[in-house]
Amino acid sequence: MDFAEKMDETRSSVAQITCWCIAIALHQEHGVGAKRLNRLTDKLDELQEQNTRTMTREGTRAADRERAAWIGGKVPLEFPVPVMRAPKNRKERQYRMAGNEAAGIAWQLYAAACIEVLGFGPERLGRLREEARDNYRQVNGWAADGGMEYALTQLKRCAELALREKLRIVDDDPAGWNEWKAELHQEKKLALRVKASEALAAPHAAPPADKQSEIFARCMAETLASRRMR
Repeated sequence: MDFAEKMDETRSSVAQITCWCIAIALHQEHGVGAKRLNRLTDKLDELQEQNTRTMTREGTRAADRERAAWIGGKVPLEFPVPVMRAPKNRKERQYRMAGNEAAGIAWQLYAAACIEVLGFGPERLGRLREEARDNYRQVNGWAADGGMEYALTQLKRCAELALREKLRIVDDDPAGWNEWKAELHQEKKLALRVKASEALAAPHAAPPADKQSEIFARCMAETLASRRMR
């Protein structure tokens, strides 16, 4: 895997983990049940599509300004990703910067959806941000202790408890993703459609118009779970 591919993978996986940490914090710490989580998902999809259209037509900076306007200064836009150790070299620092940027975008979209659907103000948004970051810290710890497969299984359980639906973990490969999209189209709705967006995670790339409806590209491929996610 070359540097560019590794950067894309970092953005995608960090955005995925961030989204799941936020969603599970909403359920566990704020009592948001399956029905409201699915309403939130619908709004999240709507905002993602709108923001991608803005990015396509006007560029990345315009999309950044749009997300900031949705939040209206109610909470910080940044979502610094907790790490297990400091970067050792320039490449690792670049990966960390890319991850922080992707996490920030995921957080901004989620925060905007929470404002509109759940009526969250500054206090609850601030709590949610810190709770999600706590989840991410615990994600790191569980990954170190049990490895990816174990952590992914635990995360799946947490999401299923929140949504009261069975979820499928799809490996990060084109065939698996296309098969899963076909199933999703038949079902018409995926519970908690929290998938990392390659387009939104890539700061200098605007997605082509024919892919605007497929904003979130890879779901849970590198996602982990935390001890606290019971």
